[in-house]
Amino acid sequence: MYRKYDLTSEEIAGLANLALQEQGSIDGACAELSLMANLFEQQSKYPTLYEYVRKSGWFSRAAFWMDNGSAGATYRLYTRYVLCEGLRTLPAYINEHDCFSDIRSISTGAVRDRSAYQRDKTVINNDWDSTYTFYCFPTEKSDPFGYTKKGEIMSGTLQNLIDREWELAQIPYTETGNNHQVFSSIVKNVGLEGCQDQAWCATYQFAMEVMEFGVERALSNWNMTRSSYCGYSCFETFEAFKKAGRTGTKPLIGAPVVFKHSHMGRVLAINEEKHTFDCGEGNTSNAQYDRSGDSCAVKTYSWDDPKIMGFCYIDYSEKKKEFSGTMFEFGNVSYNEAGVFRSDDYVLQTVLRGRGFRGADGQELKLDGKAQGNTMHAAAAYMEARAKVGVDLGDRSVWGPKCWADVFGRKAVTL
Repeated sequence: MYRKYDLTSEEIAGLANLALQEQGSIDGACAELSLMANLFEQQSKYPTLYEYVRKSGWFSRAAFWMDNGSAGATYRLYTRYVLCEGLRTLPAYINEHDCFSDIRSISTGAVRDRSAYQRDKTVINNDWDSTYTFYCFPTEKSDPFGYTKKGEIMSGTLQNLIDREWELAQIPYTETGNNHQVFSSIVKNVGLEGCQDQAWCATYQFAMEVMEFGVERALSNWNMTRSSYCGYSCFETFEAFKKAGRTGTKPLIGAPVVFKHSHMGRVLAINEEKHTFDCGEGNTSNAQYDRSGDSCAVKTYSWDDPKIMGFCYIDYSEKKKEFSGTMFEFGNVSYNEAGVFRSDDYVLQTVLRGRGFRGADGQELKLDGKAQGNTMHAAAAYMEARAKVGVDLGDRSVWGPKCWADVFGRKAVTL
């Protein structure tokens, strides 16, 4: 999603020095580095990021601190991740940042009262005659960051997300100890609970969604809202997918996979012949099943590995499928529009439930008019049972006219 910069080791050291001087912490420095890239990409005078930061005057005494700062290896490492690997912790439209001493007024209270600042609501006026909207405090000690105009077009493709996980495993991405990494900042800075200094395998996967699709679609993909967000927890995340009828035992490309020992990964590739899949993971090592490592890795597992709790299915299609006579498709799993009640789906659920067919979770089908995971599972079971006794239902990858004819005992007609 974000541009990657080719920087020399000297340039990385200089930018790290300035970011440390401006913020004084790793998370704050990552936000400052993200802002540097955002600002550079919104101007046209300077040909390189390094020159812009050093000469534009936006950053106070930039050249002095870049040459005389004291950032160590950890800050240089995170500078490389944010700028060279594109792991920005702030959205690309964030283009303002002030010291409290430079803020003239805010629209929602006292300037130095942190609790008065409200994301996307508080208007800030500074001594430089700039007016912008508050976005976040990257750390408890950071000054406010904000934007003059909101709006960011996300690349929004599953392939980009998968490619990024392969890249992070190959760099390799390695944290600095104590589970401190950039992915928690990415999640925290969009207004959700991060997990800095804690296990981050689930937060890593959610951060990938945020970077590729934006926070609102990421929440929708994970069957969550801002108020119900639990993407930091493997088991709670699995329950959110299970409640939505979107879990199963077969790997699909892009599907998060939850292990029984409280670990999470993502399906990056599938080998149908060998019945295996490649799994991208964070908070791990190259050791199989490791859930307390310090890096990102890709490992291979069997579909039927007993340590797997299940797979969480996400519809990554750009446009929802238009339905005309068929209810859903199996294989790549195309769902109806989430939240849209369909009378035909309700009838199907009623029939299947009445005949004793249950969902993948072993429970009776909910009569909610949404032909999603559990309904699909029950319908597939019905078709398999009827096929075993010689009933021709036509193409069993769809619920079509012959299926309706069979459940109601009438002659099949073409819709």
